[in-house]
Amino acid sequence: MIGAIQFFRFNVWSFAVPAAIIAGYWLALRRAREAGLDTKRFESSMEWGTGGGLVLSHMAEILFYQPQKLKSEGPLELLYFWDGLSSYGGFFGGVFVFAAYYAITTRRSWWREADCLIQGMVLAWIFGRFGCTVSGDHPGPRTTVPWAYPYPPPDGPRHNMGLYELLFTIGVLLPLNLWLHRKKPAVGSFVAMNCMVYGAGRFALDFMRATDRADSDPRYLGLTLAHYCSLSIFLLGLVVLILSRKGVLAARGASPSPASPSSSSTSA
Repeated sequence: MIGAIQFFRFNVWSFAVPAAIIAGYWLALRRAREAGLDTKRFESSMEWGTGGGLVLSHMAEILFYQPQKLKSEGPLELLYFWDGLSSYGGFFGGVFVFAAYYAITTRRSWWREADCLIQGMVLAWIFGRFGCTVSGDHPGPRTTVPWAYPYPPPDGPRHNMGLYELLFTIGVLLPLNLWLHRKKPAVGSFVAMNCMVYGAGRFALDFMRATDRADSDPRYLGLTLAHYCSLSIFLLGLVVLILSRKGVLAARGASPSPASPSSSSTSA
């Protein structure tokens, strides 16, 4: 009952999550149309990926960041996807479902689609980190800078790590994606660039996460879980970059749009 009440309670996430989904969906679909992909199948894959990403994002949040909720609320807490989300959990979960969809329905790789999808994810990330900024979900060290987030006493003002990642996404990732889009790069280039740039940026920023709060992110050998995830996607991006430069992904990811009008959605 409490979970249902929280689901309908309006807060910044009531705006940020739907805005992220709509904006990301719109841009990814636009890029898919421009690339001449099967947009009907692409839309279905995004819908599955979004739903799976939300559920798996929440599961990651509970299992890795709030395991105490499993004891107090029980296993059903894993299904309350509106009650806390993990950004990396959503990324890996959504990508897994997206890839599984293409593996099951077409039995081929999906690198062209992935390039379109990740451009939409960057736009969606802006709205997601806006929610983090307003809610102060990611506290950093104590500070007296004018833009500090005013955490309630006895804590006090701290660096707002959600704000810094929001600025990083707007000031670095988004411009790089717009620039690369004009270049018409090799298949896999968007995946490679975003994984490497975001992975490096997030790895650096996570060293500023607070360590002196009861709800501080747990450390494993001195690093947060996000540190390891950031390193993983950076290395993934590096591998994709090498394969992209060799032209391997273009052959594997070929997916011409079907000739039948019923196989694609109407253009906007």
